[in-house]
Amino acid sequence: MPLALLLAAASIGRPQAGPENTGTPPDAAGGPSPVVSQSLVLANSGPRVGVLAYCTNLTGNFGAENTVNTLVADGRFGSVTLIDADAAPPTAEQLAQQFDCVIAMTDNKCGSVLSPSQPLADYALGGGGVVLASFGYSTTIGFDAPIFQTGLSPFQPVQGPNAPAGAVDIAGAATTPQACADMMAGVTAPAISTFANYVNLSPGAALCASYMNGRAVLAINANGNVVGFNSFPAALLDNTQAGYRRLLGNAVRQVCGGTLEARIDIKFCSDPNAYNCRKKGVLPVTVFGDANLDVTQIDVYSLKLCVADAGGEPTSDCTGPPRNWSISDRGNPDTDLGADRCAVVDGVEVDYLTRDGLADLDVAFEAQEVTAIIGCAELARKAASPTLVLVGTAGNGATPLQSVPAHDAGIDQLLIQNK
Repeated sequence: MPLALLLAAASIGRPQAGPENTGTPPDAAGGPSPVVSQSLVLANSGPRVGVLAYCTNLTGNFGAENTVNTLVADGRFGSVTLIDADAAPPTAEQLAQQFDCVIAMTDNKCGSVLSPSQPLADYALGGGGVVLASFGYSTTIGFDAPIFQTGLSPFQPVQGPNAPAGAVDIAGAATTPQACADMMAGVTAPAISTFANYVNLSPGAALCASYMNGRAVLAINANGNVVGFNSFPAALLDNTQAGYRRLLGNAVRQVCGGTLEARIDIKFCSDPNAYNCRKKGVLPVTVFGDANLDVTQIDVYSLKLCVADAGGEPTSDCTGPPRNWSISDRGNPDTDLGADRCAVVDGVEVDYLTRDGLADLDVAFEAQEVTAIIGCAELARKAASPTLVLVGTAGNGATPLQSVPAHDAGIDQLLIQNK
């Protein structure tokens, strides 16, 4: 069933405040469609995000539009749509058709009433990505039972009143599983939340971060498609902090799916990655295959090497496509990243280390393009270059691909030797 008419913007920008759409226009079958307050189509091909506001104001200091503004400014999403979930609650089918992931919140606009979560539960059970935010964990104004069934929400509600929140304990955040590290990547202080709920960790879920007072703030379920965000993401004051905005954006991006993660090693079997700013020829990069990445499906000439920002995301400073490439079994990314040499067989060093039976891809980028993007002329001798990330697509352009930053001069940075 189609959503109501979308109000689209051609490029990234802050949504303009306007009157809320409170009607319930019929869908093709004659029933109500979800009411779209605002939809921004952004200038990239990232995932489509739905912001679901249950019993929550759409505008103002505690309006869901503040969440939309943060996700729009983040730059990693292809569209951000604000849905008035009270006027016409979306079905699981509609969510699956329209969005790659959603963030859902509740507040007290409706009084002491629990919002229906069966559509969210069905969407998550079907593989959809959900960020479940406060006050969804309240026992008086939160969500009803379905989303809290086994295997879905990583947090369980405890009681109704607001709980003390405060600053996120960034230094004490978990680094495993990888999803936790990814959600904390680039998050800097201050990251302070005004509101939280009393929650317990669900069985099988992973706790990623807590507030300084010990209360849980961030967790993910065992399936990796439902994140618990124990903060009210519509609070304008909280969204003025860069650290909070990054945490919120990371949480949503984590459940959106769609991006293949790759592990790379620049100049594999060399640590550190010594680099001459006057180098001619090419810079080799190894892309390791693993259980989640079949390198034979990578669109090789879509690949480029980009300077990463502080959060490990690619900037616009990138090389062109590789000059050449080859496929072989070079090593095991679980054990071999950052190795200083390859294996020695019969006294001779070979071009592999620990073969794991999976194909790896070697690509070679123009060295002078790398020199330009890292600003080699401005770097001191013995200094490490900015982190470099590999971006591209797989499956004939169907799936974006991006390397996981290591910030290591033996893996994805260069150590300047000569200028």
